[in-house]
Amino acid sequence: MADDRKHRLVSNSALNFAGQSVVLAITIASSPYIVRKLGAEQFGIIAMVQAVAGFAGLLNLGLGRALTKYISELYWQEKFEEINRIFQTAWTVCFVIGSLSFIAISVPHDLSARLLFGSDPTARPFATFAVLVAAGGLFTSLVLESLGGIPSAVQHFRIQNVISVSSFVLKIGSTILVLHLGFSVRAVLAVNLLFNVLTIIAYAAIARRYLPTLRFRFLLDPPSLHKLFSFSIPLLISTVSTLIVTRLDRFIMVDYLPLAAVTFYTLPNSLAEKLTFGVGSVASAVFPFASELHSQGNRHAVQELYLKGSRMVNIATLPLLALLTVVPYQILSCWLGKEYADSGAQVLALLGFASYLNAITAVPTVVTLGTGNAWLPAYYALAGSVANIALNLTLIPRFGIIGAAMAILGSQIVSAPTFLVHTARRLNVSIVGLVKGAFLGPILCAGTMAVALYVCRDSLSSTRNLIVVVALLLLFYAVVVLFFLFTQSERSALLAKVRQAVPVFGSVR
Repeated sequence: MADDRKHRLVSNSALNFAGQSVVLAITIASSPYIVRKLGAEQFGIIAMVQAVAGFAGLLNLGLGRALTKYISELYWQEKFEEINRIFQTAWTVCFVIGSLSFIAISVPHDLSARLLFGSDPTARPFATFAVLVAAGGLFTSLVLESLGGIPSAVQHFRIQNVISVSSFVLKIGSTILVLHLGFSVRAVLAVNLLFNVLTIIAYAAIARRYLPTLRFRFLLDPPSLHKLFSFSIPLLISTVSTLIVTRLDRFIMVDYLPLAAVTFYTLPNSLAEKLTFGVGSVASAVFPFASELHSQGNRHAVQELYLKGSRMVNIATLPLLALLTVVPYQILSCWLGKEYADSGAQVLALLGFASYLNAITAVPTVVTLGTGNAWLPAYYALAGSVANIALNLTLIPRFGIIGAAMAILGSQIVSAPTFLVHTARRLNVSIVGLVKGAFLGPILCAGTMAVALYVCRDSLSSTRNLIVVVALLLLFYAVVVLFFLFTQSERSALLAKVRQAVPVFGSVR
């Protein structure tokens, strides 16, 4: 891979990582206050409404990722009119499906409420409003699917982070404000929906800035439609499979467990999912590169991209895996309290392993998609979802929320390792080369951190001790990685980006 591409990959990943780090820090800091103000039952309502919005990735039929791929290929060729046609087609499909989804959820609101909240009496006073917000959230999320990938497709990752992080910070701040003022779950739901709308407006403005020919008109261009769907159908299968693994468990839970159990599960689950926050930082930078290199026929550069991206994913996730699996009880106890730690520590550890297995498939997935083979990840995702359904139906009635965590881990064990090996072989990357190039160094560095964490785990009963020890160990890990796993050119690119970190969220150029 040319030095310029190496530097851009490291820089773009660092930008994304910085943005997601802000999101993670705010989530951890704000969640205890929000949960205490709402209570476990009402927070469960929020969790179920947010779960509905997650289905936007299913209902957009995979068009969001397909659009990002084709824009990234066409942009460097300066085929702006073709970009305009393909965007308008995707925009139209997402808008129509979003409108139909809104009607399908909001009109039979009593049925939707029963599906979302079961028979829990806590949700009854808020059910109708929550269903309307869920329908609106699904609609806005679908529209956002057609806009959110444009900055990354044209490789303006700084803008992507400015919008996503600013929107998240303002949304959480507004949520805390309305709770502080004495409002309840209705106000929190309204705030979430409002910021979905504001985020759409921000992405639309940025899209027009970097693609001046872009027009927000409704169009169904047959060639563009065929091009999008030829790539998006296997993505749809992958999305359905992913949603089954990440969302179905909560809908099964409400049939067997009280609504509060959803909260006891959702909070550790949301924390475990944050293990992969660095993965999205790398994968979103790798995907447009893979599409661009594939369109140029540069196979050797694709192989290097695969190894480098996989190594960066391991560097980003392994220290967090150590935290979630070595001291899960201490983390939950200091974060949310003993009640949540007693209920969720095992859940957090199991989901931590599951999230890591999911994380290491991210770069193989986007490289495979970028090289035009969308069916391979779809097959493996489908296998994992089938295993997940069977495990959920078997384990949740017997083990409750721990059974749900076991089901996610089991489905990842079924699909992730074999997918990793399969994609490496398709790219002519040896397994030994993959282990040495992407796994060995990060595992040794993170293993040292895990041992140190285990030795001092008994002293982490207070929040202050936990923060200090974790901060020191993460700093140690970062220094070791920087000087032993990064090359001189990679260090230079990363440190240059760190020097720019202060104005990252300043004025947009």
